Amino acid sequence: MKDSAEFVITRRILRLSNLLINSTHEELVAFDLTYIQAEALLFFHKNIGAKALDLKEYFNISHQAARSIVERLCKKNYLYTQVSQKDARAKQVFCTEEGDCICRTLKDFGNNDGQNLLKDVSEEDKARLLTLLQQMIHNINV
Repeated sequence: MKDSAEFVITRRILRLSNLLINSTHEELVAFDLTYIQAEALLFFHKNIGAKALDLKEYFNISHQAARSIVERLCKKNYLYTQVSQKDARAKQVFCTEEGDCICRTLKDFGNNDGQNLLKDVSEEDKARLLTLLQQMIHNINV
């Protein structure tokens, strides 16, 4: 019996994800970060003043897990929290100067990885791939 296209595509996406995560492992070890912590740091770098609840929704994880990630990154002095002026019950999350510096380095690493991954892929195909990936993520998060 032949495997369905959906099965093959899903397995290839998982393999690609694993390859990318493994290739960044050494880079992240230098900053004492796990993959999920690095992604969270980049999230707060892009979404200044967001809350752990926003991270929860972005990663589709529990609120407790999101808070734990934020706490670990605060202990490493990559993030800090501040009580929201709009809602005293909420804490906003911000990158420290060191966290900002790490994000810039992570983006440089990501650009290099992306250039290797997408060499010989046309701009049109890159745009199409991005659209397809966004649709796939949406399909899973619904």
